[in-house]
Amino acid sequence: MTAAPGRIAAIVLAAGASSRTAPAHKLLAPDATGLPMIARTLRAVMASRADPVVVVLGHRAAEIRQAAMLGLEPGRLPHFIIAPDHAHGLSRTLAAGVGAVMDDPTITGALICLGDMPLVGTELLDRMMATFHAHPGCPGVLATHEGRRGNPVLWSRSLFAALTAGHGDSGARHLLARHATAMPRVAAGAEITADFDTPERLAEFSRLFGAEQLTSARASAKREGSACGAPHANQPTRTHNMSKIIRTEPNAILSKVVEYHGFLFTQGFVARDLSADITAQTKDVLAQIDAALELHGTDNTRLLQTQIWLKDINDRDALNAVWGPWLPKGGAPARACVEAKMAHPDVLVEIMVIATK
Repeated sequence: MTAAPGRIAAIVLAAGASSRTAPAHKLLAPDATGLPMIARTLRAVMASRADPVVVVLGHRAAEIRQAAMLGLEPGRLPHFIIAPDHAHGLSRTLAAGVGAVMDDPTITGALICLGDMPLVGTELLDRMMATFHAHPGCPGVLATHEGRRGNPVLWSRSLFAALTAGHGDSGARHLLARHATAMPRVAAGAEITADFDTPERLAEFSRLFGAEQLTSARASAKREGSACGAPHANQPTRTHNMSKIIRTEPNAILSKVVEYHGFLFTQGFVARDLSADITAQTKDVLAQIDAALELHGTDNTRLLQTQIWLKDINDRDALNAVWGPWLPKGGAPARACVEAKMAHPDVLVEIMVIATK
């Protein structure tokens, strides 16, 4: 009996500062239909067979995340994460994305996609994944055009640890130098080398996909029963995703954050280093909460309620010594703080919050 080929994750890198197109951020730039570049890229990835899809954010994370959501179907959404050290180069963004999937043993490969390559289509992504499954044991799969390598690149699980160890802006170039000759090739078009890293190229992107705009307008007109595509006077206008439930990093039993109508409900956060004392664990938990709120476009000035569990209620003073300075002046939320039996004996504190945007 042949074993199942395993799942392939897609990791979309979208953490850069886009300094070469400043003051414009290329991932937020609209095409001829008004769709931001990151949304155009993500639309193709989400339509592929990749599972899960992880979007790695960093610079202007809340804006990029909001733009990325445009045009996505509500039934399937990507996982958004923030690379905490994204400012230290592309390698750290890549490491964060791979790190988000490497603990799942059912994931056998990772398709690394760049957020600023919106011309790469679903068909190419699926062919790369099929090629990977057809070559068990290969270190990955390359896309090539006229003998030239481009992006995306698919990497085998066997190299996940190496992918998380890089530094600077080199990405995975050192691994390509070592393994490229053993990686099967998939023929692609010029889109695998087409990025939009200059103001001139960004201007070109703004003129793309115009035919889709016309098709969409006609479809809209047909749906609304109006020759011009505008809603009738008695029809409400629809705001994007206002009632959509957005789940960040969901798994079989929980989501890290659930967003609904501008309200955020978080999981209980515990420290990542359980050997630390109550002060260090509290600082780490609050840093994780800051990152989760930032990802959803808000911060701790918008807290409504919090629940705190302590392994030992006698640690409350040490907790408050960190908690108090973390809160904005005059912005303390409603709070409960209780002693509880923890799921792990080394967890000293767990905190969950409710916030608004």
